[in-house]
Amino acid sequence: MRTELVYRADSLTGSYEGRIALQDDGVAQGGLVETSDGDWYGVLFQDHGSVGRIPYLVPVTWEEDWPVFGVSGQVPEQLDIPVENDTIPEIVASDEFDWDSDLPLVWQWNHNPDNDYWSVTDRPGYLRLANGRIGTDFENTRNTLTQRTFGPECSGTIAMDISNMEDGDVAGLGALCEDYGFVAVKMSGTSKSVVMVNGSSEDPEEVESIPLTQDSIYLKIACDFRNRTDKAYFYYSLDGTSWNRIGNTLQMSYTLVHFMGYRFALFNYATELTGGYVDFDYFRINNSSTVESGIKDIDQNIPEGFNIHENYPNPFNSTTEIHYDVSMAVNVRINVYDITGSHVQTLVNEEKYPGNYTITFDASNLSSGLYLYQMIAEDFVQTRQMMLIK
Repeated sequence: MRTELVYRADSLTGSYEGRIALQDDGVAQGGLVETSDGDWYGVLFQDHGSVGRIPYLVPVTWEEDWPVFGVSGQVPEQLDIPVENDTIPEIVASDEFDWDSDLPLVWQWNHNPDNDYWSVTDRPGYLRLANGRIGTDFENTRNTLTQRTFGPECSGTIAMDISNMEDGDVAGLGALCEDYGFVAVKMSGTSKSVVMVNGSSEDPEEVESIPLTQDSIYLKIACDFRNRTDKAYFYYSLDGTSWNRIGNTLQMSYTLVHFMGYRFALFNYATELTGGYVDFDYFRINNSSTVESGIKDIDQNIPEGFNIHENYPNPFNSTTEIHYDVSMAVNVRINVYDITGSHVQTLVNEEKYPGNYTITFDASNLSSGLYLYQMIAEDFVQTRQMMLIK
């Protein structure tokens, strides 16, 4: 476990003595600050799963001229400090690309950029990423522009003009780390498609591909870091309003290979020809992972746990409704069995967001009798009974 040490001496050149200042959940590495009111704090850090390194403000008192970090040796989860602004932190920002000077500090290039192949002045109000070399994959793309993700949840959205892509080009929005994922437009000859690629395995997989006929696209990635869930979801939209999920869920993972948290990444790379380019109209960041697509908002009314409720009506004739609760993004299965335990029907077998759901069971082709329905979500298993009477 990372440990905070403190040393003291009467002078810079004098003999030093030291001790352990804090050893709690890996919160360490930082310094001391004193406020204008005379209060002391440690500004420390923690490697917090896939979101990366996050700051911690730790109260400090003094005993016998030694700083004492935390409360009873532990870092408190909350501090009684008024928060003036609880919106998006200033280390990230949305961008309409309406600047023409230096790159804003919220952005960082993933590699040293080739300045001949990016511009915000060739088409004012747009970020242009052009292909000046043949690349191999997402990780090795030269001019990839990134911002960090942040918790407990966030989403990033882009609008992109794709009318000037060449055969073999791939451009879009990625969740960048060793186990990456991205949603992008891919050119094959003169045909375009929206693709989702999951790069969490040794061989990156193109999970889904959907034909595209228009010259503009909207892409979104939503990240859920709550309780170290560390999952990313990928979307596309044809109009910027109605969103469609694409591909599968990326299980994000913090690794020492990249030694950083996940980052939103705007990219464009060529696999066949140089000269193609895309224009990003904007990048917009949000401090929720909600997507308006008919799916329940996953940042509102989150159940405290999994649960499957008694069906209604019960007893029933032909159809009945079953309500169930999902507390985290996970694959959910709901099966129906007869009284002998034989499988009758699978009602649900797919990944669900946190939220409250309703499924209708149609038993019009079944005989009267007692049936069982069972919900399975990771280690959660719950079974209930229902009576069909015709």
